[in-house]
Amino acid sequence: MKKYNAIYLLLLTVMLTMFSSCELETSDNGDLDGMWHLMQVDTISTGGCRDMVPDRIYWSFQVRLCNLRNLGKGPDVFCRFEREEDLLRLHTFYMNDRQGGDPEVTDKMAGILQNVMVYSLDQTYRIESISSSIMVLATDDLKMRFVKY
Repeated sequence: MKKYNAIYLLLLTVMLTMFSSCELETSDNGDLDGMWHLMQVDTISTGGCRDMVPDRIYWSFQVRLCNLRNLGKGPDVFCRFEREEDLLRLHTFYMNDRQGGDPEVTDKMAGILQNVMVYSLDQTYRIESISSSIMVLATDDLKMRFVKY
């Protein structure tokens, strides 16, 4: 019985040491973290409204990395993001191509980002509202409505 107690104690000590020596990176993004599905885009200048559900555009946020995907047309890209109060800045874009080394999106390739509603290699949106289930982002020209997936 003492042998089993010693083994149990040794395993417990090893496990506790492993967990205490790891540094876990946590996020302070609040409701922004997670996967968002673009549902609707409003054009501010014309008052037009477009249903975006069929386009299957998803934005996923985790820690300081964002994945932008258009499941119909592409692309599948990653970028860095910064959130400050009511602003969301997307920058430093990379194609999701593991075998090709995840090439950085250049000025020549930047047009493809329009398929995921990004119009610049350094794009800033106003966060008009955000909750655990709905997010509304806006530029001077567009208002985008997302639901958490």
